Amino acid sequence: MEKRENEKDLGVALELYSILKMNDKREEISNITLRKFPTGTLAKQLFMNEVFSIKEKNEQVILDKLAAYQKKFGDTSFIVKNQFYSLLIDHFLTKKDLSGIDRYEALMTNKINLAGMYNNVAWDLTGGDLTSPGKDLAFAEQVSKKSVDILKNKMSNQITGDNAMDILSAYIGYADTYALIMYKQKRYDMAYEVQDEIYRLDTLGMGADGRERYAMYMEKVKGPEYTKAFIEQQLQQGHSSVVMTNQLRDICKKLSLPDDEFKKIMDYALALANKEAQKEAIEKYGDVKAIDFSLTNLEGKKFELSGYKGKVVVLDFWATWCGPCLASLPHMQALVDEYKDKEVMFFFVDTWQEGEPAAIKKEVAKFMKDNKYSFEVLFDYKNEVVKKYKIDGIPTKIVIDKNGDFLSINSSADNLKALIDNHTN
Repeated sequence: MEKRENEKDLGVALELYSILKMNDKREEISNITLRKFPTGTLAKQLFMNEVFSIKEKNEQVILDKLAAYQKKFGDTSFIVKNQFYSLLIDHFLTKKDLSGIDRYEALMTNKINLAGMYNNVAWDLTGGDLTSPGKDLAFAEQVSKKSVDILKNKMSNQITGDNAMDILSAYIGYADTYALIMYKQKRYDMAYEVQDEIYRLDTLGMGADGRERYAMYMEKVKGPEYTKAFIEQQLQQGHSSVVMTNQLRDICKKLSLPDDEFKKIMDYALALANKEAQKEAIEKYGDVKAIDFSLTNLEGKKFELSGYKGKVVVLDFWATWCGPCLASLPHMQALVDEYKDKEVMFFFVDTWQEGEPAAIKKEVAKFMKDNKYSFEVLFDYKNEVVKKYKIDGIPTKIVIDKNGDFLSINSSADNLKALIDNHTN
């Protein structure tokens, strides 16, 4: 290996030894690489890893690290500056310091990734659903508005190489966050205006949770009769949603409509919802039956899915590194508490977690204790269950009925409670 002059070749060897868990050889190749290429790719990666691992970051520490990086590697490019400015903005987001955020945002040349940072923070503060109160909504509004404005500007000033659909998709997602904040601030007109724009822009079809929010904002602004017509249209088009069905039931009561009229609509909607759920399950898995698995919990006890027939089962696939997962957990704890003595079982499947099983278990146990969560956590150490269920993003919530059949293969947070209520006594 000493005779190799190409850092790329050494990098291939380093990756191979890492995969094979040959730590001594990996360390040997790493040292050779750093000796031969002290300002190369690996050296830069290790420098940045050191920066990311600093627990007590502040503005001066990050600026000092930027200066040290530029001096060591002779790299004063905007790519490097943007990387460190992102760290500074992340620091000020944690502190909710808008003046610090604005100061470094003005220095960044690539603001698209920054918009994503803003949206993630804002979304977490909303609580991620219609029912939770959210927190720090004034700050959430300010950073969410920043994300929307960045994408609006990008949509109006696209350059060669930009992916117009990706930009539009990001805008729709960030605007959806902003509308939810408006709703929770009781600024219903603005919430509806933004969500209505999304509905018209989203040529791929608004997702179920987006339509549920749209219908809720609509009733606040356009009234029950207008919203009733919209929900009925959605149901007739095959867009099943227990949340919208329940909203329709409440609207029928407000309008003093005969019970049999609602029953007719409800029977149709539920039949359609079941048919749609079965269709989605068959398309994805080839069967309506949930896929059996066996996993262990924090105490090492084995759980088999097939042992829980007679109960409605909720599978929540998550990880400790997943921001949206963590944002949904307070809402999930409320559901766990509500259905504690009923025929419902919640399994929180920890997956896509890097590290050895013992380390993963220790990290998750600490997380549960620190946050006072009473979840039944199951460990998918080898990512086998997440693969069986063909999940491509987390959090994903799957609901299984008492017969072991899929009720939903990707339930929204708001739809989850309504779905459980409709299938329990």
